[in-house]
Amino acid sequence: MGDQAIIDRAMGKIADGMNVVERLSQEIGEEGTSLKPEIVGGIYAGVLLQFFTRDARDTLVEESVSASDSRFGTGVRRSLAAVAKINEMRKKAEVEECEELSCFCSWFSDYMDTFRYFIGDREEINFMMGDSRDGASEQYRYDALWLMQNADYLKTEHGIVVTGLKDKPDRGFDVRITGLPYTDVSTREVSMTFQEIYGKERREMLDSLERAFRFLNACGGLPTQAKDLVKAIVNVTGYPERLSYRVQLGS
Repeated sequence: MGDQAIIDRAMGKIADGMNVVERLSQEIGEEGTSLKPEIVGGIYAGVLLQFFTRDARDTLVEESVSASDSRFGTGVRRSLAAVAKINEMRKKAEVEECEELSCFCSWFSDYMDTFRYFIGDREEINFMMGDSRDGASEQYRYDALWLMQNADYLKTEHGIVVTGLKDKPDRGFDVRITGLPYTDVSTREVSMTFQEIYGKERREMLDSLERAFRFLNACGGLPTQAKDLVKAIVNVTGYPERLSYRVQLGS
């Protein structure tokens, strides 16, 4: 969230340090969900609570339950309940030796771990500027997705040489993506063009989630409550920073 106007509006309404997330959530909201902004903020807060110590988490949960808007506390409890449910399912997967369920639990754990970082896992690549094919020019390093969309380049024996900028972004290049829900290690990483997923990240995550739910029937299925809790988290938080992209350079 980098919109300074949103931040300024929210900060003007904050009476003390206890309701920062709640006030920001009221300003942010979430397009594409039917959830109230206070619940959205609570879900985000509940996800972040997993990184606190147990004592701190218990205290913050107690504070959220007594918040002026109980919907905020509802969002917090949804996130914490989802984590607890998946932990139960992980134990079940170990006991029953269900590979599909074990993979799904690993995906959820990795998904939640992405919240440790403000910026997602973005690949960077080394390149040279201009018509420098002898490898003697200075090396630069920048975001691979941006370069692939916006730069003309050549692959030489010395590496990537950027020769200019495109008139408009080109998203027709191939990427390898991790972070989408999966139930088989062979589908942990998928390949598609960047155009296929650009701007549709959350929809792709939710579609992959539904496919994963169907495959989990091999293990007796995921309880309805667990499905609903996980889906609520992905529906609210399924943005590009949840995914990891690796570009596939053309010739």
